Amino acid sequence: LWTHSSAIGTSSTSFYGTYSWGYADSYLTYNILGPNPPGFGGKIASGQGFFVLVNEGAPLGINFNNTMRSFDYANNDFFRTSSPNQSTENINRSRIWLSILNEADVNATTMIGYIDGATNEKDRLFDASYKPSGNLNIYSLISDEKVIIQGRPAPFNNTDIVPLGYSVTQNGIYKIAIAEVDGIFESNNQDIYLEDTLLGVMHNLRSNYYSFSSTSGAFDNRFKLHYTSNALGISDQDNMNTFSYINNSILNVQSTKNIELVEIYDISGKLIKSCPLSDAKQNFETDFNYSKGVYILKIKLDNGIFVTKKQLN
Repeated sequence: LWTHSSAIGTSSTSFYGTYSWGYADSYLTYNILGPNPPGFGGKIASGQGFFVLVNEGAPLGINFNNTMRSFDYANNDFFRTSSPNQSTENINRSRIWLSILNEADVNATTMIGYIDGATNEKDRLFDASYKPSGNLNIYSLISDEKVIIQGRPAPFNNTDIVPLGYSVTQNGIYKIAIAEVDGIFESNNQDIYLEDTLLGVMHNLRSNYYSFSSTSGAFDNRFKLHYTSNALGISDQDNMNTFSYINNSILNVQSTKNIELVEIYDISGKLIKSCPLSDAKQNFETDFNYSKGVYILKIKLDNGIFVTKKQLN
């Protein structure tokens, strides 16, 4: 469905001509699993523009008749309205909508959901192909295929891992955040984590959005969605007993285990300092004369565990 989420432009020019008005290429996608972005209840109001994706080889043409009409419907579920009339269809689904936001809080959204009948492969009824639109996009992946809606099998298994990708057209600081949840994800007892494989960070999305720096381009291998904090194999006890702080431009790292290596990264993932320790010890200090900002510490302990800490300077 055409969302008209961007303002109509003027003096639009394409390769083939010049036009008085330019309409944004922004759409809502909907299948059995639900809508992306959230907010559409499943009934299309009169005058709402939409496209339909049909099976290859299906007969041409789509027939509409009065049995499809709802005569007691208020006809106010036009997507641009602020309070859409939600459908009452009873389908057992558990869904997460994730948004990527730029520094102006412009956002794009993708949806992952768990529903009976779906598989981890491409499903005609539960998966929707990704269509790049605008200056920033977020999507999930089925093998190498990008999808904007992904159905996963029910019952839900908290060991499931979903690869996520994103694309941006400008260098900058971006955020990934939960836009909306339902089903089992409405309970705070079900964890939702974002793994940044570039920086080795496992972030609890329920506590806050995740901020990161990115160059322009499309990135399919940086992020993964997890539902348990043990997904990286990091010992919770080692993580809890290792900490860092900065005092008078000196970085201090302490742990109950011996420290073998400390690496310092900036927020974009660039390694700016590597400090291997020749002597095993539980305390480490080094000069930290860097500009204000967020840094990532990757700390290797003598038991082979890597602990990652965010450090604010």
